[in-house]
Amino acid sequence: MTSSIKIFRWLLRLTFLISLISLILGLVLWSGRGYEYLRLHMWLGFIITFTLLALVTVSLVARVRPVLPSITLLWAVALPALGIAQLRILPGPNHWIIRVVHLLYRARCDWLGRSACEEVAPAAASLMRFGVSVRRFEFSIAGLSSSVPSSQAVGMNVLRGALGAALYSRQSLYSKWFDPHWHEGPSGYRDAPRPFVLRATAEGIDLITFEPSSSASELEDALQSAIRSVTGGTRIDVHPRTDLQLPLEGPEKSGTLRIEFVTPLELKSKGEIIAEPRFPVLVERLAERVWVLGRLYQNWPEQSEVAHLIGKAQQVQSITHNWTRLEEQRHSARSAQLHSIGGFTGWAEYAGPLGQFLPLLEIGRWTGVGRQTVWGKGEIHVASFFEEP
Repeated sequence: MTSSIKIFRWLLRLTFLISLISLILGLVLWSGRGYEYLRLHMWLGFIITFTLLALVTVSLVARVRPVLPSITLLWAVALPALGIAQLRILPGPNHWIIRVVHLLYRARCDWLGRSACEEVAPAAASLMRFGVSVRRFEFSIAGLSSSVPSSQAVGMNVLRGALGAALYSRQSLYSKWFDPHWHEGPSGYRDAPRPFVLRATAEGIDLITFEPSSSASELEDALQSAIRSVTGGTRIDVHPRTDLQLPLEGPEKSGTLRIEFVTPLELKSKGEIIAEPRFPVLVERLAERVWVLGRLYQNWPEQSEVAHLIGKAQQVQSITHNWTRLEEQRHSARSAQLHSIGGFTGWAEYAGPLGQFLPLLEIGRWTGVGRQTVWGKGEIHVASFFEEP
C-alpha cells in the first residue's frame, strides 16, 4: 500500500506539471500564434487523460468511495474528445465560447485529481500496516532481582545500560540501534527515536522492534549478553519471534472506550506536560510517533497517513479518569546525572466516534507514547470498547 500511495502522489505531480504546460500552449494557440505546437498540445491532453485514469485506478485500489473516481473517469475520457471536436463546434465569432468551455473543463479535471488525492489519504491509512516484531527472552526473575533494584523502571534502565555497553564496541550497531539520527527530519526528531522498545514481563523481557525482523538478530544477541551480565549468567530461553502487521485505522464507530496507562506516561502539549489524559493530545503524540517510526524504518511516504485522525480526535469527549503520579529516577553512567523517568499511571474513559482510533491505540501498546518510551514509559492498553447500538 505504501508503494501505491507514492505512485499516486507522483502521478498527481506529473498531472499538474503536464497540465500547466498544456495550459500555456493552449493560451498561446488561443492568441493565434504557435500552431506548430498544436500536435504537442493534443498529445499532452492525451497524457493528462492517461494520468487521470491511473489516479482513478489507484483510488479504487485504496477503496475510496466510488463516486469521485467514477466522475473523474468520465471527465478524463471526455477531455480529449472535447479537445478534438472543439474546432468544429460553433465556428466563427462565437467560437471563443467553446475555448472557454474547454479551459474550464480542463480546470475541472485538475480539481478532480486533487480531490481524489484528498480522499485517498484517509482510505490509504485504513489499508496501510505498521510492522512490529516481538521476541520474548525468558529467564529467572530471581537472578534479575539480585542484581537490579526492585523498581521495575530503574531495573529496566540498568538492563538498557548493559545493552548499550554490549553494542558500544561495534559503533555501526550502536549508532543504528542506540544513537540514530535523522539529519533531514523535523527539528524535534534530529535525534531519531530508537527502533526498539524493551518491556519487562512476569517471565523476563520482551524485545519489540520496528525494523524488518531479519535485521534484529544482532540486537537480540547483544540483549542476551546484557541479560547475562546483569543477572550473573542466568539461563535464557528465547521464544520464537512474532511478526505483526497492524492496521492504522478502523471503521467509524461510536461508543465508550477505556484506556489503561500501564507504565508511567508523560504527554506534552504546547511545551508543557499535561496533568490529565486529554484524548486529542494522546492521539496527536501517538500518530506523530508512529509516522516517524514508519518513515524512518518501514519506508513510509513523506506525508503522514494518520494526520487526519488528529483533527477527528477533537470530537471525542473525556468522561472520567484516575491518574496517579509516580516518581522514578534513572542514573546516567555517561553524564553521571539523575534523570526523572516518572509519569502518570491509571486509566481514562472516553466517549464519541472512537472506532477509527482503535487500531492506532493498539499500535501504541507496542510502541508506547509520550516521553522516554525507549525506557519503557508510555505503554497503553485498550481495556474495553463498548459500541453504541
